[in-house]
Amino acid sequence: MTTNVLLAGLVLAGGTLLAACASTEHAEQTLTLSQVPGPVRATIEREGAGGKIEEIESQVKDGKTVYSADIAVGGQTYDIEIAADGSIISKELETD
Repeated sequence: MTTNVLLAGLVLAGGTLLAACASTEHAEQTLTLSQVPGPVRATIEREGAGGKIEEIESQVKDGKTVYSADIAVGGQTYDIEIAADGSIISKELETD
């Protein structure tokens, strides 16, 4: 009986831990320019030259941190996804 209760407790704790890990996998965190790694900052500054950085977020995807920046340049806003090494993953024009 004690073994069954202990086993049930371990299964429940393991499920809770997996759920917590899964929920943080896609949770976005808002950052400032000074909080991102140097290569990411350089890419954001280069892409946002002459414009306005509206928002920067980080998110873990497939175990890797990916940064997203909304940048307004020349009357248009772009959503740029950037890898931790500063390389651009994607750049899309936002349409509202």
